[in-house]
Amino acid sequence: MLHQRPVTSIKQLPSETENKNVKSFLCELLTWRSSRLRFRGNVRRGDLVARLEDSWYRRGRPLPTAIDIALGGLSVGWKAAVRVAEALAARQRLGVSVVGVNSLAVGGSGKTPVACWVSERLLEVGFKPALISRGYGGDQRGPLRVDPSVHSGKDVGDEPLWLAARLPEEIPVVVSRRRTTGCSAAVDEWNADVVVLDDALMLFSLKLDVEIMTVGSSGWLGNERCLPAGPLRMPISRLERSDLLFMVTEPGKQDKKREEAIIRAAGETPIFEASVFPTSVIAPNGDVLPLDFLGNRTVVLWSGIARWWRFLDLVRGLGADIRQFTHFPDHHDYSENDLAALAVAAEKSDAILLTTAKDAARWPEGADWRPHYLEIELQVGETDKVMALIVSKLSGETNVGM
Repeated sequence: MLHQRPVTSIKQLPSETENKNVKSFLCELLTWRSSRLRFRGNVRRGDLVARLEDSWYRRGRPLPTAIDIALGGLSVGWKAAVRVAEALAARQRLGVSVVGVNSLAVGGSGKTPVACWVSERLLEVGFKPALISRGYGGDQRGPLRVDPSVHSGKDVGDEPLWLAARLPEEIPVVVSRRRTTGCSAAVDEWNADVVVLDDALMLFSLKLDVEIMTVGSSGWLGNERCLPAGPLRMPISRLERSDLLFMVTEPGKQDKKREEAIIRAAGETPIFEASVFPTSVIAPNGDVLPLDFLGNRTVVLWSGIARWWRFLDLVRGLGADIRQFTHFPDHHDYSENDLAALAVAAEKSDAILLTTAKDAARWPEGADWRPHYLEIELQVGETDKVMALIVSKLSGETNVGM
């Protein structure tokens, strides 16, 4: 049997309010008898965010009509507020070329692997790139350069730590709550001549020299509605304003109908295919194991990422015998109780403990044990054409020989 305890309550959500009456009201508002997800047993989910996400991605029973109508009204207000904010913003240029890697949808959409890939390719063609992240989930405001030997996920966030561990030393990963300040620091302190921003969609104050939009072809745009009725921060028509678009696919998850809809929305924007796929399993001691290590292997599985079901499907497709799966909130800060519960579950099933690379990056310092994790890689088709387009967009700011 596969069991999942309720992994979040309203108290655990990042947007927690101290007004208990408001929390109670929200819980009452979104309380209905939801269908259970079936996978070798029952998976129970009962938190506010999960219920909204289920409606966005049509993974459970639909929301009650009254709530859906109310969310639709709020969505109209959200779109209006974004239009006003964008219209009033005075976009400034920095003394450095700026590449923004963006996504319309909240949560995981391939932005971070794409930002990593673009930074590496820019270094290869002669630029001095730096990668700038807001450092969501970390305590440090920055600007500071991430050092995996010094910083933890709690310090700088899981994604910057993941990036810094994978990028060559020549590419600084800079965490800064104010991205413009981080860009200036990258130039002044680390001699960058181009900065890559991991998510600048809502950063209206900054003029981008190149905007790369990432979108998944297998339902990552959900119901294509804007927040809070759907996962989009801007309407899908926003795709046609970008300079190029990466359509990110996963093994066995292509959706031709959705791809056609994205192509229509993108208009004249050049589209390039990219794929995210697993490459290896990293053991607690750092050993690199082949993927067939998971074949028929008994595992206790968990994740704290936005699209948790993608990870579940991926590990299942690798042939693992999944005895338990637990879904934590995105960017979850693991507690001693979480670690103890997972360890007990693994001991009962005589299983290994397996999670994502992002979750492993924010594993608590001093923990009694560390998990195995699944390493992934991004592969981009037509790399030469992609880089020729990016370099041509940057050529007015920086002269680099190909």
